[in-house]
Amino acid sequence: MSASQNSMNPTSQNTPINLQNYPVPLSPPLNPLSKEMELARAMSASSKSSLFALSKSDVIYQDQWLIAVNKPQGVYCESVLNSVPQVLDCLVESSELSGGTVARPELHLANRLDRDTSGVMIITKLHKVASKLVKAFTDHKVRKTYIALCIGSAPKWEKIAIKSGHGRSKFGAFRVYAVSDVGRSLPGRVHS
Repeated sequence: MSASQNSMNPTSQNTPINLQNYPVPLSPPLNPLSKEMELARAMSASSKSSLFALSKSDVIYQDQWLIAVNKPQGVYCESVLNSVPQVLDCLVESSELSGGTVARPELHLANRLDRDTSGVMIITKLHKVASKLVKAFTDHKVRKTYIALCIGSAPKWEKIAIKSGHGRSKFGAFRVYAVSDVGRSLPGRVHS
């Protein structure tokens, strides 16, 4: 294909970027050190995750269908999921001591938390339970509460609901967008 034909059939690679097509973040512009900071945080999480192991004290709740565990900040969800069998083995050993036998369950994540977020993760022990819980999360039938540590003057209100979209920029930092911009392509991100 010649250069003149190529200009007549624009592709995503040679189409000029029109910044008016991108949503405008409501959050302040990124600090120039953002790229280095995000890389350092990702490297720290990667090494922390590779060494991570749940303990029995991380188990908040457990029954025949699921296990709820406390995920610390800076650890990937997959690392939490991968360490559940060792915790279950400890719990199985104590069950076997009391005369019971337990089959190894098929583990699935029912919810995910961002790397930098600590909180409760639900891990199901059956595929059927996983599909129902994932649907409940997807359909927003599960109520989630987030507590954020903020710097600055305390607000006068007791409670606030924030409706916005969010996404990661090219270098991994979160940006907040207006609800009307949810679902649009973000700068620096390629969606297939």
